[in-house]
Amino acid sequence: MRFEQEPERYVSALERAGERFDLVVVDGSHRPECVNALLRVADDETLIIFDNTDTPKFLPAVQTLKEAGWRRLDFYGLIPCYTYKNCTSIYLKSWSFLERGQFPSVKHSSLGPTCAQAMDPAGWP
Repeated sequence: MRFEQEPERYVSALERAGERFDLVVVDGSHRPECVNALLRVADDETLIIFDNTDTPKFLPAVQTLKEAGWRRLDFYGLIPCYTYKNCTSIYLKSWSFLERGQFPSVKHSSLGPTCAQAMDPAGWP
């Protein structure tokens, strides 16, 4: 996480980091400019969370992601301190991250069994 006050440094923070990112959250100021910068460093495995995508001033950035081949999944809900719903969208190019690894039920908690596992001796080693 980085804190940048100057708009140019804020927008270029991902590029200057010189790293690959699994997850990028687009929130705060300069969102359209951040999307343009993000597209220069994101790869097909990057997951993008873009807050307030239903805000009209962010429509160009939403369109930019669509034109660049990113798929969008919207989540609408109430937001703190307001009486209206808002939309946060998740963008991805590849669904492959959903197909990796074992099923959650195959993994065991390092803190002990879940309630269901404790009630079923066969469900916990």
